[in-house]
Amino acid sequence: MTIACQVYTVQPQPANITATNMVITPASPCDEPCDATVTITWTNTGGKAGTFEPAIIVNGVRTGIGSNINLAKNGTHVEAFSLTGLTEADYNICPDPN
Repeated sequence: MTIACQVYTVQPQPANITATNMVITPASPCDEPCDATVTITWTNTGGKAGTFEPAIIVNGVRTGIGSNINLAKNGTHVEAFSLTGLTEADYNICPDPN
């Protein structure tokens, strides 16, 4: 009897970069015109390094930093975004990727 050979592949899981923390200063509410800083932390929980563009989405409008970041396995990246001249309103703020 002959047993066929088999291929056994070991491959790390792909990068999994997600936002893990977001802090907005100063605290809400703020008198207009208001300037705020949004600080976002991203973490790569995947099995290997990955590339992404840190960005923020405010009321559906995405603003990235304009370049890609290479994030190592288990690595973190922190980016601060400035929001200036905010007038009276509610702002929906999200990290991207989230």
